[in-house]
Amino acid sequence: MIALFGTILLSAMLCRIYLQLALRWRIVDTPNARSSHSRPTPHGGGVGLLVAFTLGLLLAVQLYGDWHRQYYIITLAAQVLMVLGVVDDLLQLSVRLRLGVYAAISLVVVGLLLSPTSS
Repeated sequence: MIALFGTILLSAMLCRIYLQLALRWRIVDTPNARSSHSRPTPHGGGVGLLVAFTLGLLLAVQLYGDWHRQYYIITLAAQVLMVLGVVDDLLQLSVRLRLGVYAAISLVVVGLLLSPTSS
């Protein structure tokens, strides 16, 4: 329970800090015709959640012992995709590039999870 509540608390704190920094540094998405929001909204709000999850996972490993390899594979893939999302928010990457990276990461994850050594 320590890891769970610590992760929840850290997630809330990191999201609040990121929101303040994103507004200060103007890391915001300006609404357009495809937007679901009507005013500028900070980019990358999920960064705090994913960082807290990863740190919570590492804390859980320390407190409760090692986890199955699959959890690490999924966590690493999520981190890579999160970084891709942040880079896309900042640099406006092409849809083709993002789709290609998402497809490649997904195929690697499926391959690793279905391999005989993943159990």
